[in-house]
Amino acid sequence: MPEKVEHKRLFIAIDLPRPLCDDLSELQSRMPGLKWTVPRQLHLTLAFLGNVAVSDIKPLGSALRTVTLKPFTLCIKDTGFFPDQRRPSIFWLGTNVSPKLQELKDQVDAVVFRQLNLQPGKRAFVPHITLLRFRRPPRPQVVKRLSGLFEKTTGQTINVSCFYLYSSRLSQSGAQHDIEAKFVL
Repeated sequence: MPEKVEHKRLFIAIDLPRPLCDDLSELQSRMPGLKWTVPRQLHLTLAFLGNVAVSDIKPLGSALRTVTLKPFTLCIKDTGFFPDQRRPSIFWLGTNVSPKLQELKDQVDAVVFRQLNLQPGKRAFVPHITLLRFRRPPRPQVVKRLSGLFEKTTGQTINVSCFYLYSSRLSQSGAQHDIEAKFVL
């Protein structure tokens, strides 16, 4: 009987600064009863890896240490909905796609491909922070109120001086994210 290989569900992300998380938490509190992302788990995903063998995590971490980039700044530019505003399932904050962010994304994708032979996704990179997942389609007035309420976060900045390799455990109360490794730029 083959030996069972242990896996972890992994993703690579940029964390948000605590003051921005606090601001977002305060805004979330103005619309109770929705399935908000817990503020301490807010992040901007660079790459979702899915289930990866635990034995591959340490070599992946070593390979991600080869990413070389100087710290940079992102700016919150807008809010949006996936797939769209007419039938939203996710509400998000978007950032600018700066050349530095794109370079970080490209370097991370190259390492992931080289180390795990995982191809980057086919979708265009839309840098965003998932704030809310809808359990069922919301009423139009909820969509309008969300856009207006979070509009004041546009222009806020995120100083990016590191990124993280996270594992994610799914549970009935939502995903639990644990830091596997930190990478300083």
